[in-house]
Amino acid sequence: MINNAPAPDVYIKPEANEIFDTKADKSDTYTKTETDTLLDAKADKTDILDAYIKTETDTKLDFKANVSDSIDSYTKKEDDAILLLKAEKSDTYSKTETDTNLDLKADKAELDQERKQFF
Repeated sequence: MINNAPAPDVYIKPEANEIFDTKADKSDTYTKTETDTLLDAKADKTDILDAYIKTETDTKLDFKANVSDSIDSYTKKEDDAILLLKAEKSDTYSKTETDTNLDLKADKAELDQERKQFF
């Protein structure tokens, strides 16, 4: 017995030194009160309704184009300039309308044949 403690409950000096060497210095740590204060200032996970968890964020980012993949793409300004050069939809025919109009026109081969008959 050492100071009323049974021998198996007491560390020898090298064991005690090893334990103390792995402990943080008191000046480098927060007290419980300081820790609680800092944690109170942080947002509670349950209060963050409009936040994504890491996996959700990673999944959404997987669908975004990498900068290296978008080298052959246009900027918004370039897109806008190109779109200004395009015809208005109201001034153009759809594919179906074009096909219908072309079906109503005479075929050039037919016209050539008819022309030969008259001359």
